[in-house]
Amino acid sequence: EIPTHHKPDSMALISDLPKQKLREIATYLDRFPSTASRLDEERIDQENEFWRLLIRALNRVDRSMCNYTSVQIETLASESLNQKSPSLELLLSLQQMEDPPSLEVFVKCLKEIGCTKALNIFKSATPPRITQQPQAKLELTTGDELLLTCDAECEPPEPQFQWFKRQTPIPMATSKTLRIRRVNENYTEVYVCRVMNPHINDSRKATVFSNFSQVKVYPLNKSSLIQQETGGSSEPSHACPSLNAHPSSSDTIVITRHPRSTTVHHGETVELTCEAHCLGGGPVEYQWSSKLLKEKKYGAKFVATMSCAKHHESKFCFHCVVTSASGASKNSNEAVVTVQPIWFTEQPRPRIGYAGEKAVLICKAQAADPQENITYLWLTSKIQDRNFVPVDRELQTEDGVLSFDNLKDKDRGFYCCQAANRRFFLTSDVVRLDIRLRSDKEVNQVAPVIRVTKQPRSRVLCMNEKFCGDGLHYKWFKGSKEIPGETRNILEKCLVDL
Repeated sequence: EIPTHHKPDSMALISDLPKQKLREIATYLDRFPSTASRLDEERIDQENEFWRLLIRALNRVDRSMCNYTSVQIETLASESLNQKSPSLELLLSLQQMEDPPSLEVFVKCLKEIGCTKALNIFKSATPPRITQQPQAKLELTTGDELLLTCDAECEPPEPQFQWFKRQTPIPMATSKTLRIRRVNENYTEVYVCRVMNPHINDSRKATVFSNFSQVKVYPLNKSSLIQQETGGSSEPSHACPSLNAHPSSSDTIVITRHPRSTTVHHGETVELTCEAHCLGGGPVEYQWSSKLLKEKKYGAKFVATMSCAKHHESKFCFHCVVTSASGASKNSNEAVVTVQPIWFTEQPRPRIGYAGEKAVLICKAQAADPQENITYLWLTSKIQDRNFVPVDRELQTEDGVLSFDNLKDKDRGFYCCQAANRRFFLTSDVVRLDIRLRSDKEVNQVAPVIRVTKQPRSRVLCMNEKFCGDGLHYKWFKGSKEIPGETRNILEKCLVDL
């Protein structure tokens, strides 16, 4: 469930934001939307930078609020040549206006252009909550890999992680997974992870620690060293281990791979895997356990075809019991297999259409009961993964087809489909529908590309030479006024002249 954004006071202005906060926002406004490369694979248009989109969004709210000329916009763009941020210069100029925009309008425009990471700065910060604790006990042998994972969530969704070896921070261990390639006896210790939300000033509320993880690293005993060197055993299997080894190390079972939880649909085959070894070098036996199983299942891999109730999903728990030759046993982690009664046979695909033309989005699903009726509901949103609302029923059909007879600019956005039976529903992938004007093809062929020279006061504006051919006529305009005498595909001017 996505938390709602913090709603700024309607009386608060952008000029009330401290400069440090502006720098954080500018970091994300200097970037391109994540969809830019998918919508235009040949080139990334400079016009798609977030800060340029923000200017247009503010203009739509009130033209007098952010009425920048093309020259002023390119002057902002030139700040990147001086290793400065165009976005930061824009925000500072907004603060210095006689009537600066309110924070409420500013946040609304950030939502409109889809700059999610900048919006996160305005979210109400919440303390981190650990969703996955590291393994409580871990037994390894010298040379094994140490792998511990601690996952957490908070708002904004970027918590910081730091792993500790008892009370000492581990250098470079700042991700949710602690990985050490080859361990020795010196790594026997208690490990813990600290999770912190940097957006909360009170360190007591911003920080939470994971459960402790006790890691024990055993040395290689004499018999196992001989086996590694000779490829076989030079002593009987009942020989005593080295006195330097742990007294019961030969009976200790180490599970190196636990079965993982997964989701499948009715009639699909599931495969669970468990891997383990005995420190004494002897063989191990695997036996799978679940209330679902009517007979014993043996082997490191468990394969079965899953089924569920016809109208709702079912969950089944499995774990593996690993037993050594001496009779010592150890249980793996529990894996939950979720079986869904509905699954998609065809997911919707992204589309790019032209205004006035037809477009179709298709989604197909299948149910565990072939006789059961599946209903479809299409949802749409202007911002990906946010605030989806149902599409007009007139555009939807009962078989999962969303049909547009006459595309309009208001149809632009993100779409997904829900397939449901009487008790269960499933949501498809989110896809983008982009609408372009019929004249976009001609405009793209002669769209000017702005090239900034190293001289601070000069500009060179030229046509994209890829589309410049014979028989074409060129006219240059400053605003709506034609520039006389400029009939080439290149316009070279100084800022003073413009």
